[in-house]
Amino acid sequence: MIQEVELGQTKLYGEKISENREESIMSLELLCQEFSETGENLTIEQKERFLEIYDRLAHKTEERWEQSDFRAPDIRNFQKKVVPEHNFTKEVFHKMKGIKIPKKIYMQLWQDYIDAMGLHQKVISNPNASSLYDGPNTLEVPDSKSYQEIEFTEVLSLMIHEIGAHYANQATSERNSFQIR
Repeated sequence: MIQEVELGQTKLYGEKISENREESIMSLELLCQEFSETGENLTIEQKERFLEIYDRLAHKTEERWEQSDFRAPDIRNFQKKVVPEHNFTKEVFHKMKGIKIPKKIYMQLWQDYIDAMGLHQKVISNPNASSLYDGPNTLEVPDSKSYQEIEFTEVLSLMIHEIGAHYANQATSERNSFQIR
């Protein structure tokens, strides 16, 4: 029974973190980052316990990868990697405010996105619909005036939500034996 569960987990989530060097490194770095950001809010006992657990985990991880040059990050002297900040996305979206995309264009964009993801749904126009409908086989767009043109940012938001969330989850459910939508 345990082996079946582990096989199911591997099928769904991939191999165990301890079996993947990069995932091991990332996990330890995330723990270091979390400790560096919130460690001052812990009691002395909580800090000691956190460090004890981290040290044990780091040691086991180093043992697992002793054949390579792997060294666990030093949590006590951890320096968070600086990610340069930029406003590119915000600036671009701000400039696009008010730009409307015709229904024919955004429907084709959504269909191309569905196809690129390897999904089977079709984007269609539905004169009887009052709002978007994400059925199991069709993404139905109303013919109403409010859907003749949509702001570009809304086109992207709807695409990400309707296709990226609902249809991608549906495809995952179909490949496995559980339902997410």
